Amino acid sequence: GGWNLSATGGLIISSSDPIANFPVAAGGPSAMYGWPNVPKIEELRMQFAHAANAAEMKRIAEELQKQVVDEATFAPLGQYDILSAYSTKLSGVLKGPMPLFWNLKKTAK
Repeated sequence: GGWNLSATGGLIISSSDPIANFPVAAGGPSAMYGWPNVPKIEELRMQFAHAANAAEMKRIAEELQKQVVDEATFAPLGQYDILSAYSTKLSGVLKGPMPLFWNLKKTAK
C-alpha cells in the first residue's frame, strides 16, 4: 500500500495527443509506472483515436482531460529547456523539441 513517485520526462510535442502522451494511458499493466487502471480513460483514448472530425476530437479531449485530473494518474511538475551549443561554422540551425540535423550548412568562417 501507499504512494510511490517516479520522475520522468517527455517531449512537449506529444503532450497534445492523448494517444502519444504516455502518462495519460491508464490500462493497468500496459500503463506507465504505478499501473493506473481507469477503463473510462482508455475508452476515451480509443474514442479520440477513432473520432470523425476535429470538433469531436476536441470534445473527447476535454472529457479525457477532466478524467485524468480527477483520477490523478500523473502530475505534471513543470517544463525545462535543454541548452545546446554549436559551432559558428554552421548556419541553418533549426530550433525544435529535439536536435534537427537537416537544413545545416557549413560556412567558411
